[in-house]
Amino acid sequence: MLAAILLAAAQVHAQPLDDDSVAALERFYEDFNGDEWSRNDGWMDPEIDPCDWYGVGCDTWGGEFVIRTLTLPGNNLSGDWSGTDIFEYVISSIDLRDNALTGSLSRLPQPVEIVLLSGNDLSGTLPERPSNYGDSLYELDLARNDIQGAVPQSWRQLDVPYLDLSGNRLTQGWQNALLAAQNYINIADNEFSGSLDEAGVVVTHLLDHNDSVTAGGINLCWNDFSITSEIKIDQIEQRHVGGANFLDCLGRQRAELNAGISGSWFDPSRSGEGISSHLLESGGVLLYHFGFDGAGRQHWLIGVGQESGRTLHWTDRIISTSGRFGDGMVDEESGGIGFGIDWRIDRLGADLVQIERVYADFSGCPLDPPTPMPCAARMHSNRFDYDRLSELAGTRCDNQHPLQHLSGAWFDSERSGEGFVVEVLEDGRGLVYWFTYRPDESMHQAWMIGTGDFDGQTLSIDEMIRPIGGAWGEDFNPDAVVDQPWGSLTLDFTDGESGHAYWDSIDPAYGSGDHPIERLSRVRLAECH
Repeated sequence: MLAAILLAAAQVHAQPLDDDSVAALERFYEDFNGDEWSRNDGWMDPEIDPCDWYGVGCDTWGGEFVIRTLTLPGNNLSGDWSGTDIFEYVISSIDLRDNALTGSLSRLPQPVEIVLLSGNDLSGTLPERPSNYGDSLYELDLARNDIQGAVPQSWRQLDVPYLDLSGNRLTQGWQNALLAAQNYINIADNEFSGSLDEAGVVVTHLLDHNDSVTAGGINLCWNDFSITSEIKIDQIEQRHVGGANFLDCLGRQRAELNAGISGSWFDPSRSGEGISSHLLESGGVLLYHFGFDGAGRQHWLIGVGQESGRTLHWTDRIISTSGRFGDGMVDEESGGIGFGIDWRIDRLGADLVQIERVYADFSGCPLDPPTPMPCAARMHSNRFDYDRLSELAGTRCDNQHPLQHLSGAWFDSERSGEGFVVEVLEDGRGLVYWFTYRPDESMHQAWMIGTGDFDGQTLSIDEMIRPIGGAWGEDFNPDAVVDQPWGSLTLDFTDGESGHAYWDSIDPAYGSGDHPIERLSRVRLAECH
């Protein structure tokens, strides 16, 4: 999120980059296999200004024209990171998340402010903080790599506002990591152990550095910590991701991820909201959250995340949209509960997962203008154990069905930003979520759900329902949710890639109609021989 704000700055071509900066970009391209990048538009073309190369942002900084940002997440970069000097030439932000960078972080970045290297293959140990290290570093994200050993004691003087070391194999120095961060520290999913009863100075440090991130300033989950002091527990809960009962995420055992994670999940005590998550054939995982916003309106979120070890993870990749029924999405990332800053799913068993989420609530922000950025969002975090709501046919070798290939997301390209999530169940029925919008000028979201039977490749649902009456977060009351009848839906699949949708609503504002559909995503099924 922080990097996205910085990247909104327009590029200024008042003067060319200096030769050293251009040479650094050229070395970077060669060192990290630029010819194989998913996108390398303009790179190494002498006729194109380096500031117009894909992912490069330039601006005037301190009276000089410099590389301000380098943004190439999920772009198939590969190569040894250990000897790179790109830190010396980028001023504001480097975002290289979810690539295949190897080697180690041989030195702390300087003078760049934001460094996002999560989801790579970095290994080795963390470098020491030099005695003459400056204070420009604002965010350092090294999550989901293979970094081992200890967090150096010199990191206590790092004083970085946002630090994420989660998902590595660090074993010692967790106190140093917590003292290195001002506002947010994530050391979850490492191999730390010890007593948190001894962490009084750490807790005090975090409470004293409380800023706008009032929910979720610390994450200790998935480590072998112990604690007995009720006072320390209360202090940590004030800042821990997920709020109260953070002890529930310490020392838990996780099950292996496989195709069976695909399906729908919910908290029985919060019936009326939940998620549908699908591992994709193309890689990654598609997540839809169906529920309500803080103002009690129907609301849904969508995002594509990453599979990492035994965890499904989304960082800055879950968004809210707005639109109109019949037109599709009007403005991306607007209204409602806005951005999912950090979501993850950990599988605890065949039919149980843990959901952890940090999010920004924009429900009090106006939709005119539609962008939420000028509006002050409320930050929240929570954690739930979700039970299985549905299991897709074909996710195990003993639950196959001839129509299992129809599971996935479907949409009409003329109505982008809305569509159908289809889940073919073990018994041959079809479960459908229709994620769409209100048929008015409010631009608010709507979603309907229903199950039906197949006749050949035609799925008929006589009664779609539109749940209303819920609320996001602590105000949710399952007894207030009413399943409002909506009408009927038919999905006629002509083949595995296309089809047609027909609907007839009892609400005259939605009316009746039809449109073609095409496949948007395909679910990864079990490999059976």
